[in-house]
Amino acid sequence: MTLPDQAARELIASRLDLNLLVEAGAGSGKTENLAQRMAAGITEGVYEIEAMAAVTFTRKAAAELRGRFQQTLEARLVDEPVPEKAARIRAALALLERLFAGTIHAFCARLLRERPVEAGIAPGFTELDEIADLEQQQQSWREYLSRERARGSGTLRALEAAGVQPKDLDDEFARVCLFEEVEFPSGDATPPDPDPAWRALEAMWADLGPRVPEELPADTRCDVQKRAKDFRWRLRAARSRRPADLTALLTIWDHTPRVTMKWWEGLTPNTRVLRDELQELLGRFRDDIVTPYLTEWRRYVYDLAIELLVDARDYARDLRFSRLALNYGDLLQRAAKLLREQPDVRRALQGKYRWLFVDEFQDTDPIQAEVLLLLAAHETEKRKPARRVDWTRVRPRPGALFVVGDPKQSIFRFRRADIEIYDQVRRIIEASGGQTVPLEASFRAVPALCAWANEVFATVFPDAPTPPQPAFHRLEPVRADAPAAGVRVLRHEASVDRSELAGEDAARIADYVRSEIAAGRRRPGDFLILTRIKRNLAVYAAALERLDLPVEVSGAGAFGDSEHVRELAALLRSLADPDDGVALVGVLRGPFFGISDEQLFRYRQAGGSFTLTRPVIGDPVESSPEAIPPPPPPARAHRQSDAGQPNLFEVPDEPSRPAAESALVELQAMYRWTRQLPAAAATERILERTGFLALAATGTPGGADAGDLIHAVDRVRQVAEDGGTLAEAAAALTREIEGSDVESLPLEPGRSDVVRVMNLHKAKGLEAPVVFLADPGTSGGSRGVGLRIERDGDRAVGFLRFVRRRNFAETVLGEPDGWADRAAAERQFLDCEEDRLRYVAATRAMDLLVVSCWERATAKKPGPWTAFDAALAGAEALEVGETTVPVAVAPSSAAGDLAATAEAAASERQARLRRAATPAWAVESVTGGERHEITVREDDPARLLRGPATGMEWGELVHRLLEDALRRGEVDTARLTRLAKWLTFGKSELATVIHEAVEAVETITESDLWRDALAAETRHVEVPFAVLEDAAEGDSTDGLPTVCHGVIDLVYRTADGWAIVDHKTDQLCEGGTEALADRYRGQLERYVDAWRAVTGDVRVTTGLHVVRAGEIRWTS
Repeated sequence: MTLPDQAARELIASRLDLNLLVEAGAGSGKTENLAQRMAAGITEGVYEIEAMAAVTFTRKAAAELRGRFQQTLEARLVDEPVPEKAARIRAALALLERLFAGTIHAFCARLLRERPVEAGIAPGFTELDEIADLEQQQQSWREYLSRERARGSGTLRALEAAGVQPKDLDDEFARVCLFEEVEFPSGDATPPDPDPAWRALEAMWADLGPRVPEELPADTRCDVQKRAKDFRWRLRAARSRRPADLTALLTIWDHTPRVTMKWWEGLTPNTRVLRDELQELLGRFRDDIVTPYLTEWRRYVYDLAIELLVDARDYARDLRFSRLALNYGDLLQRAAKLLREQPDVRRALQGKYRWLFVDEFQDTDPIQAEVLLLLAAHETEKRKPARRVDWTRVRPRPGALFVVGDPKQSIFRFRRADIEIYDQVRRIIEASGGQTVPLEASFRAVPALCAWANEVFATVFPDAPTPPQPAFHRLEPVRADAPAAGVRVLRHEASVDRSELAGEDAARIADYVRSEIAAGRRRPGDFLILTRIKRNLAVYAAALERLDLPVEVSGAGAFGDSEHVRELAALLRSLADPDDGVALVGVLRGPFFGISDEQLFRYRQAGGSFTLTRPVIGDPVESSPEAIPPPPPPARAHRQSDAGQPNLFEVPDEPSRPAAESALVELQAMYRWTRQLPAAAATERILERTGFLALAATGTPGGADAGDLIHAVDRVRQVAEDGGTLAEAAAALTREIEGSDVESLPLEPGRSDVVRVMNLHKAKGLEAPVVFLADPGTSGGSRGVGLRIERDGDRAVGFLRFVRRRNFAETVLGEPDGWADRAAAERQFLDCEEDRLRYVAATRAMDLLVVSCWERATAKKPGPWTAFDAALAGAEALEVGETTVPVAVAPSSAAGDLAATAEAAASERQARLRRAATPAWAVESVTGGERHEITVREDDPARLLRGPATGMEWGELVHRLLEDALRRGEVDTARLTRLAKWLTFGKSELATVIHEAVEAVETITESDLWRDALAAETRHVEVPFAVLEDAAEGDSTDGLPTVCHGVIDLVYRTADGWAIVDHKTDQLCEGGTEALADRYRGQLERYVDAWRAVTGDVRVTTGLHVVRAGEIRWTS
């Protein structure tokens, strides 16, 4: 069959001496053409496989290209009649591992590792992935701000005086770091004189204020009344005459509000006259005072903020380099600088990588383009290479560069992709004698879909390329039409409320998918559901899961916006800071426990405190968290709490212990686990003992919620292994819920036959027989302008707009001079990218494209697909049958067998869930069984030996001080006192006994224990352990193996083996230290057994350090 673009495809495989830019339309087989070009060069003896480098957008694409290249070589080898050519192919296949095929970041890392000295970096540098880079970026931002505060930074003080807090700049800091190579110039603007503006403001209000009643209708929709009410409140709250307060007041009148006469009736005899007077008053005030003042003020704030952000960016970069860590941007910039400024290195690498193949070039950024063009540059041997090269002026070697992309699918401007750079490289290739080759044959879509896309986009894209938009190329179909193919519309009436629209749309789509699968016409993997933004992805996934349809979500964040992971993150934050009462109350009130406000109030009124470091009132054991045993597994019942929320496991409200107290006891046990065990192990224990994981598995048929929790535990483990704290692990979970770079993980990953649900940016390069353009109620416009970059050669200058976002409203904080013109220029590029996003959406379908439309969407308030309305005018409506019963998906089952299959699948799933909910082992704490009721007479003469009678908290304080002293190998009284004050902050009952606690620690230096421990070859302090014990006959674990865990205070190696020491701060009763040793003998024996199991050394002795007596009592 002769293809419509046959000549172009033949040119790609034959003209190996030309630099080519292939503009491959949707479904045109660009990967196949890359492979054919590479294989042709090998066959003809033009290319050498060691000198080829194929650069792709993702690692997955790289693996696909490598595999396709190998298949193409093997196919050519079978049909090749020329022995010499066949020998070349066999040699290339034997050396295939020498071909570089990977991402641009991997390629730049390779260049730097080959030439680290010339690049000015250490050879052993590590590469930060996006998540690690984000964490380090946020850490450096916090450290920088702390440093600047400590230094008394004038810039930081000036910003805060201007009403700008560092958190207002968080997003802008991330943006400045993303564009590391861009200059962000600051000026020397000064704040405007506030006095004239204050006088004008007071004069305006003297005129307006009396006209606006103090009491306004609660439901007023008059813009003037609403702003006047806000202004009146802010004016009363303003402190003195600070410029920041003036700015806030003027911002209220930054836009002239409309007067709605209806809301002034009865307040004035002539509302029309009032309307005209107010509009004239406020319009003049805005033009004469507000606009000039705010323009000057925002320029002043902008200069301060940019100066701070650029300095912080430099600090973050220096911090990374000091840790020998490079992020993706560093890899690109260091490689570009190496090639740009080191002519000998550049020439050597040009000789090593002589042929470059680049995929998805429409999403390249300027630094990537610079690296590739400098490697492909033509530099003659006779001519001395330039010391520094401007990549925009180079000319590539003939045949050195083969670039594939579709500029109509350039949709990642927010991630540095720049359509202007694509166009600039196109011109460089053509100036070198190369060509731009369009591929128009579409192997993907049926003729009806190609014709529809051509009709829609022929008027969207220009005939010739412009700076913001590429030229239009038609899609020429290769496939024949299929039954029930083309474009369909899923219409929603205007009466459907926006808040219910996504749910209705999702339900109708799920019904259609289910009916097609039930009829045997389609499989789950045939469907792809696309939304413009990620907000409602979970709604569509839930609708599919309710019908037992397998689903996979992409682009919704690492955990698919999972409420289960949100609650787990909140719980971990609370456990990380046990004295944070606000976080603790949030966990108690949330779905994990469901404690009502009334129950919490009763607990607080009874004298309880919301902290995990103090005994719970009403606890019959009045003990600290250190001695609380693991709670019994709570009931798995799913009930409604008094607060109206479903709580995830039941906390009984028993007469002997109210629900709030029971929940706090549970939380204190969890807190103890986080102190004893690694963060991930503690998290796993929490999930198992509460049944949280098993409950999550029942929430979705595909187990996505449970998969999210497993993924979350793995993320906690990763943070902990990198040296992060529990709080940092919780923060990482929260960040990844909001992000979209890491995908949700199902409980049973690896399924390929699933309905795919994703946002539009995740869909590029994908296809499916049936595609839904869903979620018609979301906004259809492009995002606001916050950044403009202007490029001239290899120099880039950037400009930002700073805004504060609160409750869906934006307040402009700072913007540079001339921002309006720059924003207008950038808006043109963003609007054009929105057109390209719709092109991507319209070209994913192979057979059927279904567009959801909402009749309330208009040109003024468009939905994401409103631009298609004219082309959909004659489209047929999608027929969606009624659905009442969910069905399980079975491989090629007849419709009559579906009910039985569904019942069997549900039964098996419930059995799996019961097995998942059953504990795999029992858990026992070494100290869990120790409970001692000791009565001490006030007249007991031995009481003087016992120190302050402040209970377990005093014991905890002494333990922490002993731990510090033994770790450091010294007793520094001043340091211990400072540490004790910090540990007892907010605990007034302990403040008076700090001196006694420090003295108790000092006594250890006079003992043989101190001398032996410090002289030991090996010494460990506060050693957590967990060992598995077989079930003993007749015990209470139902035959399950038992994990015995605890913490050893001190263990060190002597010439005779290991010595284990346990610090005891118990009050001494009758029998003294000997009785105390007898009481704890069983606990110490368990320590011995555990240590022998861990080390394999049977030589272990144990002793008690009786702190209140200052005595060491060896027990074995």
